[in-house]
Amino acid sequence: MKKLFFILLFLISCNSFSQKENYKYVDENFNSISFIKFKKKIDSQLFDFTISNLDTIIYKKLRYKEFYGNLKTKNAQLKKLFLKRNQIDTTKAWLIHVLDTLPDIKDMPKISGIELLDSLNKPTGIFISSKDFKKNFKKYFSKNHKHVLNAQDYIKRIEDEKSKIGDNSELIHLYNYNKGIPLDVLKRNNYFNDENFLIKKIFSDGIIKYQTIIIHPNGEFYVSMFGQFDKEMKLLNKNKFDKHKKSWFKKILKLD
Repeated sequence: MKKLFFILLFLISCNSFSQKENYKYVDENFNSISFIKFKKKIDSQLFDFTISNLDTIIYKKLRYKEFYGNLKTKNAQLKKLFLKRNQIDTTKAWLIHVLDTLPDIKDMPKISGIELLDSLNKPTGIFISSKDFKKNFKKYFSKNHKHVLNAQDYIKRIEDEKSKIGDNSELIHLYNYNKGIPLDVLKRNNYFNDENFLIKKIFSDGIIKYQTIIIHPNGEFYVSMFGQFDKEMKLLNKNKFDKHKKSWFKKILKLD
């Protein structure tokens, strides 16, 4: 009886061991790396990572939070396409913000303010004016919420953002879907549909698209997962772009 007990215990232990999750670490170029090197790159704050499962193996793959590169032969083709399709000045530096879906103007609240969210961060349909939110800040701040704009303020923000860009640059917004923003508003503010997801395909690492793209006339580009307007303004200046690029590559090389 005791022998049978130990056999069963052994079989259970083997089964548990075989089902134990096995982690594999992959760098930004799809090369297998050690956990120590993976952690070193993550700790540098220059990388993010994605997780994917394959049977009992969990892959953790590094991806750049931001990246500098050169379009080379694709640059002339992209310029030609943008000039023909959207009449964008190809002699200027481009700041491109990539959006997924534009909202329906009919669904926007009557006043700009705060919308409360539930425990799963889903909209509740309960709106509070900015004035009331500030007045009762302690009451509402601990609750899940998001800032929302009415149609008038939403369009004003679009127009104000464009006015901050200098004469030597073009601000472009590319979206995949438009639920209901008037096309004339979009056109005069350089909002264009990314037909066939062209930009997404060119500037994607194959997993997640980048939110911010800067392209200089010579084809050199910068992409980032995040939007940082002050930094973007600096990178539109070619001299500052070159300086930041050199500093970034220096940090990357130190990690190898």
